[in-house]
Amino acid sequence: MIKKIEVSDRQNINFFSKFVYKESHVIISINSVGCDKVNFSPCKHRKDILFLQFDDTHFNDWRLNDAVHCKSFIDGLKESKDKLNPNEKEVAEHFILRLFNEDQAKEIKNFVDKYKNEVEMIVSQCHAGISRSSAVAAALADYLQVDDSNDYFESSKYCPNYYVYNVLKIILAGKEIEKLNLNQNELV
Repeated sequence: MIKKIEVSDRQNINFFSKFVYKESHVIISINSVGCDKVNFSPCKHRKDILFLQFDDTHFNDWRLNDAVHCKSFIDGLKESKDKLNPNEKEVAEHFILRLFNEDQAKEIKNFVDKYKNEVEMIVSQCHAGISRSSAVAAALADYLQVDDSNDYFESSKYCPNYYVYNVLKIILAGKEIEKLNLNQNELV
C-alpha cells in the first residue's frame, strides 16, 4: 500500500533509491526528449522503473481547458502535416513529439495501478526535480489520496507543470480529454 510519494532530480535519484529509500518503491523517471535515461544501479527495494520522455513545456500558465485546446491543436497538426511546407512540418513534428500526452498519462496510470498494492512509495523523478516530477507527484497524491497535492503547489521547492498535472488528472479520473465538458470551476 502506497504511503508516500517522493520527488527527486536526475542527479540524486540513484543515491536516494539505493541508499536512502528503504521502503519498497517504484520510480517514474522523466527525461527530456533526446536525453539519455538515468542509468540506475541495482536496488533491492526498487520494484520497477517507468521511463518517459517529454519536455518541460509550459504554455503561459496552461490550465485544464488548455489541455483540451492543446489536444485539438495537436490533432489538427497531425491531420494537416502533409499540407505544410518543409519548415512548418519540421516545427509541427518537433512540437508533437515533445509534449506530454494522453498516452504517457495512461502509461503512468497503468504503472501506478499495477504497483499501488505492492509498494510503499512512488518516486517521481525528472531532470531538476522541480516541475514535471512534482506535477506527476501532485496528481498521484490526489489519485491515491496519499498526500495533499496543494503541498506541491504551495512549496517554494517545487513549481509543478500545470499542463502535465491537468492532463494526468484527467486520465487518472478515467476521462478522455476530447470528451470533457469543462467550466471555469474545474480549473486548477
